[in-house]
Amino acid sequence: MRGGANVSGFIRQPDVLEGTGAAIFGDHFEKDDTYRLHRPDGMRDWLLVYTLSGEGYFMTPGGKKGCGAGQLGLLRSGVPHEYGTVRGSWWNFLWIHYPGLPENAYLPEDDILIETLSEERIKDRIERAFRNVFQDSRDRSVLWKPLCENTIREVLLLLAQRTKKRFDPRIEQTLGILSSRMKEEIRVDLLAREVGLSPSRLAHLFKAETGRTIVQHVNQMRIRQAALLMKHSGRLAVEAAIEGGPAGCACLVMRKGETVYDEKFGYANLETKQLIQSDTIYRIYSMTKVITCTAALQLYERGLYLLDDPLEEYLPEFKNPSVFRQDESGNMVAGPAAGPIRIRDLFTMTSGLTYGGSGSETERLTGPIYQKAPTSMDVRAFTRALAEVPLAFDPGTRWQYGLSHDVLGALIEVLSGQTFEQYLKREIFDPLGMKDTSFRISEGKRDRLAVMYNLAEDGTLTPNNSLETPYQPECRFESGGGGLLSTIGDYARFAQAL
Repeated sequence: MRGGANVSGFIRQPDVLEGTGAAIFGDHFEKDDTYRLHRPDGMRDWLLVYTLSGEGYFMTPGGKKGCGAGQLGLLRSGVPHEYGTVRGSWWNFLWIHYPGLPENAYLPEDDILIETLSEERIKDRIERAFRNVFQDSRDRSVLWKPLCENTIREVLLLLAQRTKKRFDPRIEQTLGILSSRMKEEIRVDLLAREVGLSPSRLAHLFKAETGRTIVQHVNQMRIRQAALLMKHSGRLAVEAAIEGGPAGCACLVMRKGETVYDEKFGYANLETKQLIQSDTIYRIYSMTKVITCTAALQLYERGLYLLDDPLEEYLPEFKNPSVFRQDESGNMVAGPAAGPIRIRDLFTMTSGLTYGGSGSETERLTGPIYQKAPTSMDVRAFTRALAEVPLAFDPGTRWQYGLSHDVLGALIEVLSGQTFEQYLKREIFDPLGMKDTSFRISEGKRDRLAVMYNLAEDGTLTPNNSLETPYQPECRFESGGGGLLSTIGDYARFAQAL
């Protein structure tokens, strides 16, 4: 169509819709040099443009670019812009608005990309793709949207080939396969066979070409897809997460004691196809810390300690702590700490205690103690062993995520005269009706415990049974930093109580 009157300033053409951020639509325009469109706040959609003849222009914060015959353009979502027909010319072009796809990540992060297509077969392919989107978006058949998305993906991948370094053809083929099968289980052996490489060669070549492993690439695609689903289709976080690939999850929202939202998705056990239920039991790991701190603050409210009290007054093994420092030769040597660990340092993780790891000498010495605790220690034996390790820094001078809240569990035992779990059960779990929250799994509840999975390099999920010792009835170690089991309902009651 031809259009545009001789008017000054920027006008909004009546046949151009503002981006909705959700729909896919497009058209074929032929405009004179009065055609200009100005969006100072950008739009939620992405815009693809292909010029058949004449010339248009795009102006963004990054500058002004022309888009002439045989040129393909992509305008990023959210970029303030103006575009229109170059003065003295006509602009004959095809355009598509779409809400964004994971394949956008393959492209440079320019405000506007303009790429010249020199091969006639590619020009024909691009024009055909645009017109297929026009047709499918107007017909609105049952699968119109997936058809449009797949066609747009083809255009984006063709654009990516020309704006980025050329990948090995087998990696380009792999990227296309991964994009089209994002929801499926990815097996590197089958993928490698499809592109004519050995699994080890494909894994090495993919990492060398893209900078990521195949699993990392697929996970990032799924995360981006989940984000797009949430942003543009009104999907909830849990629904988008399942769309992206996890085995299952649950979400419960409560406000002032009333349930606002309660949904379960997927499986607690993939092998038996056991669905996530309201009474599914989870290892809540560091969500234990909030419960531990709440219990310790109950005792604070009862006047049993002050936040600035030295820890050694209650746990004497922490008297005269030592700390690692670097000497003039660069060696780490232990010496007296500048001051004691105070109870507030446990709450705020400024104690100098760490988790195990390889980042410091303290971490290297802490690791074996923490690994041994579930099989041979209770809470008090654990803190006595931990107190023998020099701190990573002087208490109160830095923050580091670590075992401070596990030591709070020992403090609770000393102050209450009960085991850690006995105190939690009497003062928190029983009053709130948290009947499925504990440190150990009973035989009668074992079938409700969700299975943990490892994600293999080939994308498969395999059960992880290597971390079950802390939850067995015979284990005496009750970790205040990460040891509790609970259900979504139990934890919601605790959260509401706060």
